[in-house]
Amino acid sequence: MLRYRCVRGIVAAGALLALGGPLAQAQAPSSATQPGASQKPLVIDTGALTPFVENMDRSLAFYHDVFDMEVPPLPATGGPRPYNNPNPRLFAFFDIPGAKERHQSARVKGVRTGIEPMEIQQVPFKTVNLRIQDPGNVTIVLWVRDIDTTLARVKKAGYPVVSTGGTTHTLGDGTRAVIVRDVDNRFLELRQPATLPASAPAHNVIDVSAMVTVADLPRTTQVYRDVFGFTIDGEKKSFLPDKPTRLLANLPQGEFRWARAKARDSQLWLEFVEYKGVDRTPLSMKIQDRGATRLQFRAQNIDGVVDLAKRAGLTIATVGGAATPIPPNFKGALIVDPSNFFVSLFEPCDNCAPREVPASASAAPAASTPPPVTRPALLFKEDWREPPYTGERTDENQRFVPSVVTNPNLEARLYGTDAKVIRAARHEGRIDLWTGMTTSPVAITLRDKRNYLDLTGLARLRWMVRTNAIHTLHPVVKLADGKLLVGSRAISTGDEFYQVEVSFVGMRWYTLDPVKVVVMAEVERPDLSKVDEVGLATLAPGGGHGTAGSANLSGVELFAAAVPR
Repeated sequence: MLRYRCVRGIVAAGALLALGGPLAQAQAPSSATQPGASQKPLVIDTGALTPFVENMDRSLAFYHDVFDMEVPPLPATGGPRPYNNPNPRLFAFFDIPGAKERHQSARVKGVRTGIEPMEIQQVPFKTVNLRIQDPGNVTIVLWVRDIDTTLARVKKAGYPVVSTGGTTHTLGDGTRAVIVRDVDNRFLELRQPATLPASAPAHNVIDVSAMVTVADLPRTTQVYRDVFGFTIDGEKKSFLPDKPTRLLANLPQGEFRWARAKARDSQLWLEFVEYKGVDRTPLSMKIQDRGATRLQFRAQNIDGVVDLAKRAGLTIATVGGAATPIPPNFKGALIVDPSNFFVSLFEPCDNCAPREVPASASAAPAASTPPPVTRPALLFKEDWREPPYTGERTDENQRFVPSVVTNPNLEARLYGTDAKVIRAARHEGRIDLWTGMTTSPVAITLRDKRNYLDLTGLARLRWMVRTNAIHTLHPVVKLADGKLLVGSRAISTGDEFYQVEVSFVGMRWYTLDPVKVVVMAEVERPDLSKVDEVGLATLAPGGGHGTAGSANLSGVELFAAAVPR
């Protein structure tokens, strides 16, 4: 979109996520080159570009099928590409405890920048409605030899064109460009340079870069210059009503200012653009949200860079707010830039985090390999419905009644002195149980009439929920002996609907008073292999309508083994 001639963007191969790819191996520390705290804090290079997606296999297929990019093959035995082994230190780096993740790259031979979709599951997430003008949006840019043929393939595959007229537009330097939506509904810009570089690979895709929509361009360039040590180039102080950019972004009233930035040893120019004259809303995202993006930064004196970031008011998303050791022998920190674009710093370290080898790796091989442990199948689901009513919907005529349960094999149980005012409400096209009018803590559980529930191992409760203000939700179980328990794992979604997955292992459990819904004594090692009811509790009363404290509990699914009653 920005009017710069083709810049060869080189992003080093490999990923801090994998911590074993080409970049990680190439940058292994030695006693002669070990970086140290005495060096100037600085970002010296850039690495992988990672969009966070719902389904990694689907995203890789898009880049393979439409653009002929190379992707890792699917397993020979069939099925999806596997998830990676749990890595607690990586999860602390991203602040995604209990997650499962997988990530692999789509690449072009001769182009060092790979696009590395990452899929994170088993933690709360939301799907962000991306608009190109909203700060925090990242547009991936594919530089191509033949934009007309490429656009024709995009259209044939059924992906929408964003640019005015559904066609390409010529920028001031002769570059032709068009913006489309990809399989994840992200923005993807195709660019054909006015002059093809002599070093361009033979493939149609000759380079990969990225453009970040920013909230405040001067603030952004200040951070990248003073905190990260980037070179800033071509910064426009004033907004311009640039016609080609208006056509390209399909924003006929838009005005724009832009800049680009480069780390010391990198050849990737990261582009920034700020919009004016159009409605825009800064994006609020966590790293696991579908729509978030991050770029790797290789640092020297990572602790010093993190300290500079803190002084500049940036958020350190990594648990503990500091660089953390990650096998094999890296330190890393996830930083949120002024527009909610994620950058992950990493630096090799001298034996600070050796590769963790399972204890069983050196043991003699077993006579036979046990079958892999898999998640239980879906046992039940519930989507709720409104109760019978006449006239306008009110807090009174929408109160919970047993008939709001749609699954004939389930019954819902409400706990709390004021649980009777829980409402079956309609929000965002879904029905949910809303706690806003309650004057006491409440809990909502589901009971399978046919079976007890085995919530051990990989059992998961998946629930679309929203917590408003600073309300939190906690898992609740009722054991076969009638004891009601609440778990220590807190769920907070920051006023947005998230699909939450709850694992029942690895948390502390406490007795929950079934009348007052208050927390009592801790229960050590409760038997979760035979559970009567499962649900969620909010341990605070509701605050009413508007933005006051409350919780919405929408569609729910349970993946667990059944234990016949």
